[in-house]
Amino acid sequence: MLQFVSDVHGLVGLLLESFKGAEQNYDTHNKELLAIIRSFEYWRIFLEGTAHPITVFTNHRNLEYWKESRTFNQRHAQWHLLLARYNFQIVYRPGKQSGKPDALSRHLDHADIPPADQTMLPDPVFANTALITPGKELQRQIESALNKDKSLEEILQFLQNESKALPSIKCAFKDYQMEAGLLFYQGRIVVPNVGTLRTDLLCIFHNSPLAGHPGRQQTLELISRNYYWPGIRLDTYWHVDSCETCQRICKPKYASIPLQPLELPSRPWQHISYDMILKAPKLADLFLQHVWKRYGMPEKTVLDCGRVFNNKFLKALYQRLGIDPHFSLAYHPQSNSQTEQVNPTVEHFLRAYSGVNQKDWVRWLPMAEFAYNNAVHSSTGKSPFKALYGWEPTN
Repeated sequence: MLQFVSDVHGLVGLLLESFKGAEQNYDTHNKELLAIIRSFEYWRIFLEGTAHPITVFTNHRNLEYWKESRTFNQRHAQWHLLLARYNFQIVYRPGKQSGKPDALSRHLDHADIPPADQTMLPDPVFANTALITPGKELQRQIESALNKDKSLEEILQFLQNESKALPSIKCAFKDYQMEAGLLFYQGRIVVPNVGTLRTDLLCIFHNSPLAGHPGRQQTLELISRNYYWPGIRLDTYWHVDSCETCQRICKPKYASIPLQPLELPSRPWQHISYDMILKAPKLADLFLQHVWKRYGMPEKTVLDCGRVFNNKFLKALYQRLGIDPHFSLAYHPQSNSQTEQVNPTVEHFLRAYSGVNQKDWVRWLPMAEFAYNNAVHSSTGKSPFKALYGWEPTN
């Protein structure tokens, strides 16, 4: 932006922007016009309501007549409304006379170079992918570190001479036992406060893709299934609250309309509810591949009556297979409450582990599914695995 003072054009400011998304597909005319609109919006406080007309220089001659046009497409009509607040005229100036804008538009940052791969999470996180139930190496480290934790000395001495201990000592330590060189408390392995053992376990049960960066209570439940140490709750809460990835990907929570629960089925997979996360590709045929062949046909399905699934193919499929579809109200997701609660959890997982370009999200879906099904839900007090099969999976 230039200001004409005493026969001299003084530089007020420079604006450098690149085209985003579908804007890259605009023709030259629309790209040049969009650049004018962006400039007016950026410097609105200086340009709106000026007494003297603003001169806009462009190297695209056709724009000189744009304000005089009488027929517009929808996009140009909207742009006319945006520019109606400004007093301006468009003047053609050949590109060779526009040195300053050309210096910006030919900046090296705008070169069409494929983006380099970037690592959102460090390699150690993915090295522990298979260790959501840690292996023998970590258990060996726990075993060798037991004697180094002074807070466990009294317990270990008691277990070595249990028969000679006083009744009060036996009562205090009755929940402890030694097995295969490991100390157990109420059936869970006691982790000594030595080195980074506790931190490593917290990373495994929170940062690992098979855990999926769950919240406080779910992380605590996952790690407490097999491990214990004094203060495990506070340590877990601190780890989750200070997780950099969670702070980056978590969305703020807003007050919402309460979800409406559906009727309870009498057996698993009798009723199913599903929905599509916005902008996800169509995956309707996966229903036959992964649900129907394993569990048979449901008696009732609940889905969002949006344009994604409510199509002729799905209606024909239901009619052929004899399903009675019960559509939820259009644009009323509260009536499909179970599914609407799943979507934010899956989105949270994909934001944590998808690559920079967000195009590899499909390959993370199996681990997102496992992480969700392995976490205890507040509404049932059980994980979906436990509710369906009666046991927790070997992770």
